[in-house]
Amino acid sequence: MSRRRRVGSVGIVAAVVAAVAVCSLPCLAAGSWKIGAQVAYVDGETGIWDMHDMEMLNETDGITVVSKRAKYDRDSRTVDFIDSVRVTQSGTVVDADSGSFSTETNTGSFRGSVSLVRTRTEEEAYDMELTCEELDLDASTDSFVARKNAVLRYIDEDGEETILWADQMDYDGERRILKLTNVSRASSPSLPEGSQLAARTMEFNTETGDMSFTGLDLVLTESDEAEAES
Repeated sequence: MSRRRRVGSVGIVAAVVAAVAVCSLPCLAAGSWKIGAQVAYVDGETGIWDMHDMEMLNETDGITVVSKRAKYDRDSRTVDFIDSVRVTQSGTVVDADSGSFSTETNTGSFRGSVSLVRTRTEEEAYDMELTCEELDLDASTDSFVARKNAVLRYIDEDGEETILWADQMDYDGERRILKLTNVSRASSPSLPEGSQLAARTMEFNTETGDMSFTGLDLVLTESDEAEAES
């Protein structure tokens, strides 16, 4: 059995999040919309639309929203997705059990089994998948907060995969900063085989590459020590 020791240097983990990039988030408030439904009801008193097998299409911005059942409140300009929702735009897909979006504030929330998947394009040769149980989006600033069992998977152009597990992930699209809270572990080809990483917080500037940690706990196997120190 390999002897293990803890080290304080963070240099070895610099590449764990160096490749992380965040895609542009779908903006449900942009442009004009076409809305269709197999069945729709309108409450005469509240003016709320209750739509079954609903599809929203924004041809200008290439956005499609599909839900088995959704309600639209004309006064608050809010769409409530009651039974599943899928939002698709430019290689980015958001799936969730339920959620809501305000076309007035450009903000939305998704709940249940939530995933945000971005597939590689000609301009950006990487794949990204974020899964969690709660996802809040601010489409106007390309920001998000992912909570509860958040897992971020990133596959670069060479097919190498980096995975981060955390209680919460916050991305500030205006400052281009990704912050992870209670990082339980990380898996990356940039880390020596058999090593383990955890941290109370991990903050990464996606523009400058600067990183900071609190409560860092990095464990290396004995066989990796020589490689790490070289």
